Amino acid sequence: MQRVAFSGALFEWMVENRRFPPEHLLRLIAYPLVHATATHTLFVVVFIAALGKFVGEGMRGWAVLVVFFGASLAGALVWGGVLYSPSWLLGGYPGVFGLVGAFTYLLWIELEEKGANPARAFILIGVLLLARLLVGLYVGLGSTWLADLAGFLAGFALSFLVAPGGWRRALERIRQR
Repeated sequence: MQRVAFSGALFEWMVENRRFPPEHLLRLIAYPLVHATATHTLFVVVFIAALGKFVGEGMRGWAVLVVFFGASLAGALVWGGVLYSPSWLLGGYPGVFGLVGAFTYLLWIELEEKGANPARAFILIGVLLLARLLVGLYVGLGSTWLADLAGFLAGFALSFLVAPGGWRRALERIRQR
């Protein structure tokens, strides 16, 4: 954990000193591979398997990896940049929430193509954030919810770039407005 978990204090030190040693930069993408407990690992693996399957059906395999690690990177940068927390960020939840963002994007596109209300695509993230809040109230909310939220937003945004036809759809929407 000390070698790969992401530290807000270490991030603050790197930014203040404008020194970015490779072994510490590696933490930005390695921390989602380290978990605090076996239960933590199990939940992340189950979520990755389920969401990865759905997202993988709508995107290529490399795109799923880009979303997972891109969301993890965004989660660490936001968490470390906003909070400067002395605690550790570890585990795959920011990446999992990134996959939720990609799933939301794919569902949003599908609902829009069917003529249904595309806002319904955001129900899953609402339920997950509510569940995260309720569990957090029981065991302690902590500050990692910020990394999870940043992961979701990054996963949704990255989907415009990596999903088939995503960039074209984004340009069409911009041109319509």
